[in-house]
Amino acid sequence: HPFAGGGQPRDDGVPAAAAEALAAALGSADDYAAAELAAAAAAGGNPVIPWLAAARERVAGLDRSTALHAGLTSQDVMDSALMLLAQDALEAVAARAADAVGALAALAARERGTLCLARTLTQPALPTTAGLRIAQWAAGLDAARQRIAALLPLPVQAGGAAGTQAGYGLVAQPAEALAAALAAELGLADPGAPWQTNRQPVLDLAVACAGIAAAGQRIAGDVLIGARPEVGELAESGGGESSAMPQKSNPTVSVLLHRTGIQAPGALATIASAVGASIDDRADGAWHAEWPALRALLLDALTASRLLAELAAGLRVDAARMGANLEAAGPGVVGERLVHALRGRATRAQIQAALAAPNPQSALAALAGGADLAALLDPAGYTGRAEALTDRILHTLAPS
Repeated sequence: HPFAGGGQPRDDGVPAAAAEALAAALGSADDYAAAELAAAAAAGGNPVIPWLAAARERVAGLDRSTALHAGLTSQDVMDSALMLLAQDALEAVAARAADAVGALAALAARERGTLCLARTLTQPALPTTAGLRIAQWAAGLDAARQRIAALLPLPVQAGGAAGTQAGYGLVAQPAEALAAALAAELGLADPGAPWQTNRQPVLDLAVACAGIAAAGQRIAGDVLIGARPEVGELAESGGGESSAMPQKSNPTVSVLLHRTGIQAPGALATIASAVGASIDDRADGAWHAEWPALRALLLDALTASRLLAELAAGLRVDAARMGANLEAAGPGVVGERLVHALRGRATRAQIQAALAAPNPQSALAALAGGADLAALLDPAGYTGRAEALTDRILHTLAPS
C-alpha cells in the first residue's frame, strides 16, 4: 500500500529499519480479503477504514506502528489511490490514441486527393476529399489525446482530516514538504494545496475520458454511414458476423465505439453533479458518487482508445465508390459555383430550376452561353482548399 511503512517518504521521522519491518508485516494486497473489505466499507463510507483496522492488527507491537496512516485521512488515501489507478489508465489511453492518430494521418495522406461527396444535414452538399474528412477525424482525436496528456501526472491528495494538513505537521515539519515528498514517492503531481472539496481535478479527468469516447463516436458515425451497402465507401477490416444472416459483415468495431460514446455522457453528468455538490470540508455523498462514475468513464476511455486503434489500422477506403456516389449526386454539387460563374447570364432561381429539371445538363447548357459548362460541372475543380487543408491539419497534429 503506497501510504504504509516503506511507502512513506523517509523524512517522516520513521527510521528505515522500522519502516521496512512495518511494510513486511503489512504484506501485499493479496493478503487482504477484498470481498470482506468491500462489505465492511459501507459502515464507514469507504474501504480504507476496514483495511486500516486489518492493517493495524498486523503491525501491532512493532516499533513505530503508530506511524501507519499518521497525519492522513481516508480521503487522502482514496483520492490518491484513485489518481494512481487513473494515471495508469490514462497513460494507456494516450498511447493507444496516439497509435490511432498516426494511422488516421497516414490514411488521410494516402487519400489526400480522393474525391468524395460532402454531406450536410444528411444531404448531398459539395465535392470534398476523403483525405480532408479523415484528417479532421485525426485532428479531433488528437485534441482529445492532448487533453489527457495535459492532465498527467495527476495530483496527489494530501490534506489530512479537514484539508488543513494539521496532522502532517505532527508527523514532520514543514508539513508541505511531507506532502510534496508523498507526491514524489507515488509518482503523482504536487498541486500545492489539498483539493478535498475542490473537485475540479476529478471533473477534468472525467471530461478527458468523455472526450476520447466522443472522438471515437464521431469517427464511428461516419464509418457506419460509409459502410452501409447503399453507400459502400468505407469498410472495416474483417467485419463481424450475424447470428442469423450469413450474408452480413457487420462493422462491429464502429458499433462498439458508437455505443461507448453514447454511454459516457451519463457518467460525466454524474461527476459534474457530484463536483457541484461537494460541500463543507468533506462531501456528504458527492465524493462517494464519483467512484462508480469515474470507474465507468475510465473503462469507456480505455475501450474507445483500443477500438480506435483497431479501426484506424484496418479501415479501407473505396475510392471508386466514392467517385460514383459523387457523380450520382448530379450537377447540384457544384450549384454554388454555377451561381457565381453564370451571374449576368442567369439568375439564381433559373439555375435552381435547371438543376431540378429532368435533364439538368441540357437545361444548364441553355443558360451557360459561352461558358465552359464541362469545366464548371467537373467536381474535381471545386474542392476548394481541401488538399491544402489536409496538409495543414496533418502538419499541425501534435507529435505522439
